[in-house]
Amino acid sequence: MNLFELLAGEDNHLALVTPEERSLTYKQLRENIVGLVSQLNSFGLKGGGEKISPLKVDDVLPKNWV
Repeated sequence: MNLFELLAGEDNHLALVTPEERSLTYKQLRENIVGLVSQLNSFGLKGGGEKISPLKVDDVLPKNWV
């Protein structure tokens, strides 16, 4: 099973809703994922089993960085 199979909901159905009531439909979520994949590909990550780790800016920059 791949990510797109997990996100196979109807285009107009809600996929994510935040506590602040912001939401994304399945179609919007899939479009965001396609954009992320495209950007990762442009960095040379082509889906050949490379592993990536998400980082927050706070994790890599000093607190007083401007």
